[in-house]
Amino acid sequence: MNRKIGTLLLTLIFGLTSCSSSFIARTKNKNIKLKEIDEKSIKVGTENEKALILFDKNELVILFQNDLADFYDQRVQNKINELNSLKSDLIFPENEWKGKLEFTEYELKFLELLKAGKAEIIDKRNREKVERIKYTFIMDKLGGQDGYFNFKNGEEFYRILIALGE
Repeated sequence: MNRKIGTLLLTLIFGLTSCSSSFIARTKNKNIKLKEIDEKSIKVGTENEKALILFDKNELVILFQNDLADFYDQRVQNKINELNSLKSDLIFPENEWKGKLEFTEYELKFLELLKAGKAEIIDKRNREKVERIKYTFIMDKLGGQDGYFNFKNGEEFYRILIALGE
């Protein structure tokens, strides 16, 4: 009887230790110094309760044009035309737009620009421009990818779902 209990306990312990308690497969961290955006340029961005995140309209147009050069898509051409016709800043309230296809397409461009430091971020707590941010990329074992942006104090202010997992 003791032998059966011992075997069962050993099997249970081996099973628990061989299974990972975490689904995170890979993590990358990057410190990013933000570059100034020309005051005269039209800005496109998003806003949440913690931050106002702005990008130069022309930088977004270039990224969409690069997509168009790889594969022609009328929807992408429409976005380029829409951006080129802007006469004033365009801010997407994150709480209203998060999860919508149109915003997701912008968010992927926002991710590229944020990683390159081509953004202006205003911390809404103190209304000051942020000079440095931290980016954390996480890929889980099921293939899901997320990007997290933090202020220098470690507080997360923006999250982007890059890819869904299995």
